[in-house]
Amino acid sequence: MTDQAVDTSGPAEAAGTEEPSGAAPPRFFGRERELKALRADIERAGLDTLAGRKTPRARVLLIAGRPGSGRSALAAELAGSLTGTGTAPADASGPGTGTG
Repeated sequence: MTDQAVDTSGPAEAAGTEEPSGAAPPRFFGRERELKALRADIERAGLDTLAGRKTPRARVLLIAGRPGSGRSALAAELAGSLTGTGTAPADASGPGTGTG
């Protein structure tokens, strides 16, 4: 995966700026190719379902890119789609703070 799918050619808008129609901009867009590749890797590994399958081997998916390239948004969208909720089950914006 690369951050080449990020469009940086347009002018930057100030935070909190709404579109003239008053409609909120889409929550997630422009990374369908990367999202499809991540989902395909999960399916190939058998991590999407355990029904009738042997226990899958562990997998690591790395989402790398420059700051501001949408890594966290991509991870959140992937996690939300896998849980069926459309939202990430946990914060994907930094290192874990779990105990143990």
